[in-house]
Amino acid sequence: MLVRMATVGLVAVLLTVTGGAVWAAATVDRAVQEIEHISVQHDAWVQADRELSQEESAAHGYLAGPSSDLRLSLQDAGRSLAAALDFLVVQGEPDNVAAAREIKTIYGRRVLALRRMVAAVDAGDMALANAIHDRPIHPTYGTLQYKIGAFADREQQEVADKLALLRRRQHYLRLASFAAAGVGVVALGVFLLLVVSYRRRLVRQALHDPLTGLPNRELFADRVGQAIRIADRELRPAALLLLDLDRFKDVNDTLGHHHGDQLLCEVGQRLSGTLRESDTVARLGGDEFAVLLPGVTAEGASAVAEKLRARLHQHQPLIVDGVVLDLDASIGIALYPDHGGDPAELLQHADVAMYAAKQTHAGFVVYDPAVDQHSPRRLALLGGLRRALERDELVIHYQPKADLNSGQVLGVEALVRWQHPDHGLLSPGEFIPLAERTGLIHPLTRWVLDAPLTRWVLDAALRQAAEWQRTGHHLSTAVNISTRCLLDPALPDQIAGQLAAWQVPPALLVLEITESAVMADPTRALDVLARLHALGVSLAVDDFGTGYSSMAYLKELPVDELKIDRSFVSQMATSPSDATIVRSTIDLGHNLGLRVVAEGVETQDAWEKLAALGCDTAQGYLLSRPMPASDLERWLRHAPIAERHQ
Repeated sequence: MLVRMATVGLVAVLLTVTGGAVWAAATVDRAVQEIEHISVQHDAWVQADRELSQEESAAHGYLAGPSSDLRLSLQDAGRSLAAALDFLVVQGEPDNVAAAREIKTIYGRRVLALRRMVAAVDAGDMALANAIHDRPIHPTYGTLQYKIGAFADREQQEVADKLALLRRRQHYLRLASFAAAGVGVVALGVFLLLVVSYRRRLVRQALHDPLTGLPNRELFADRVGQAIRIADRELRPAALLLLDLDRFKDVNDTLGHHHGDQLLCEVGQRLSGTLRESDTVARLGGDEFAVLLPGVTAEGASAVAEKLRARLHQHQPLIVDGVVLDLDASIGIALYPDHGGDPAELLQHADVAMYAAKQTHAGFVVYDPAVDQHSPRRLALLGGLRRALERDELVIHYQPKADLNSGQVLGVEALVRWQHPDHGLLSPGEFIPLAERTGLIHPLTRWVLDAPLTRWVLDAALRQAAEWQRTGHHLSTAVNISTRCLLDPALPDQIAGQLAAWQVPPALLVLEITESAVMADPTRALDVLARLHALGVSLAVDDFGTGYSSMAYLKELPVDELKIDRSFVSQMATSPSDATIVRSTIDLGHNLGLRVVAEGVETQDAWEKLAALGCDTAQGYLLSRPMPASDLERWLRHAPIAERHQ
């Protein structure tokens, strides 16, 4: 009887435990399905946010310099964003569906505005294009980014809440397993096997990518946190690499998502097979992977990035269902502790570097705060640049140029500086790129050419040239012209008006252009240069040898002089190849009937060698650093070049 009762009791307990386990398993399975469903919607919102940022970046780029690649990037980002919103409308929860429909409506208005902006840029109407971008395109970007980001954050928080709930349920399962231990070894063993095996599967599903089996974003962030704590304890660095596959969308669109999934699995295997056991490879979503390298410096991370890219497209071709795919990747690198103190900041900065690598086709880029458009310093400079134009904080310094044979000072180059109230005197490299990206380069260049009489700063380039002419200094004044200004058809008329206003002979104005500026749109650039040449203005090719110009275009340019880049001049004494480039450039310029100016002349030896090679003009620190106009006048009186270098 007791045995029978014990048996019945054991069976009852086993049935109860089994029923409870089955119920718990079903509940957890439903929770996992909910998490996966929410994760898919979160990925769609993240994709929409990324594509919106890519579209905004492309729009900025198209304003800065229109090209077919940027137009294609705009179109691709728009299609991908629309596809993500369509997915949410069809597959999303009711609140996601309503939000996606609302965002699609706002985005539709943005698309129409983008089309009008592109048309204005293509028509050369930059004022209209900038006006359209400032309103309504940019405000809708902020609205869309806020709404999309809010829903992405909400979905991510919901996933975290579900995971927390899932962990609590796992805790209850463990308690149940301990309670069942007193019933019997068999029941306990069966129950523990069921619970433990299922728990492991659930944990793996929650912390690993279901497609590739790699750690997901949650687990990767946890391991980055562990690596940071170890790095602090052992005083060693760590590196985080963010890898995004190039042209992966083409694979999905052409071969289908099934082949795309196979490709992602193959990529995950190759990345894992390239790294150490202590490293971590994770798939963050879509075609984005992350790599954690404990104890690795910038040089080591760069070497690993090269190995990973080689593994993807050089070591062995990627073959999916018999189709050979040529796949590359763009990689951003962030280092601990230099580029961030927590996983989120490191990921953010690696993402910035990755997009820089993608935009420049550099393969991989190490994060540089100086080029991070979202850094607080750059945002502050960007906000202050427009005010600098209004508050006369921009000043002009002049660097003299002298004849290499006689030593006579022939002219000067006008170089813009920003006398920032907080950061001191800033060089052009710190704010000119901001002006070019934001459209302020036009008023900035006009400021160099045209200082109104109502301004207290009276030493702008042409006014100063006129002043020097009245005092007997017949110096030519060189002004650098950006790509935006060179491609502006109104530039020749504007300069003609300024020359007349200041009563400066055209021959005393030298406009310096770069090879890359001409190659941005050779046809338009040649037309503008021809009109400037017809005015009698001198034209110079600046930084010659560092660009990618064609000799066929060079011989067609109506220029008067070539300026050899300082990188060649400074190394000609120690580098035979640089000396050869300098000599060849001088011969080329003279054969084309052009004057040749050497930049970066810093030693007497360089002066003498350039003179022996027949170079016409020298510019550099051996003569003088750039200085204000008043200092230059004193320098001309007390430091005659002819006496120093003849």
